[in-house]
Amino acid sequence: MLAIETPLDDPKGNKLAVLEQMDYVMTTLFTLEMIIKVITYGFLFNGKHSYLKNPWNELDFLIVLSSLMSIAPAG
Repeated sequence: MLAIETPLDDPKGNKLAVLEQMDYVMTTLFTLEMIIKVITYGFLFNGKHSYLKNPWNELDFLIVLSSLMSIAPAG
């Protein structure tokens, strides 16, 4: 979605509102996927198949964490 957004877009336009809603939906879906995997495999100390022992899951975890931080309210 980031590739679609440009600095020239109208801040009050429909396009940015749709992109923001898509960001919330995608972050929610990937967060749910991460939670299901953590419940299934364990987070870190549940043997060699733990969630964070897989490099792809480490990357997913960092992406989900950064997405959650980007939509968290500042304050």
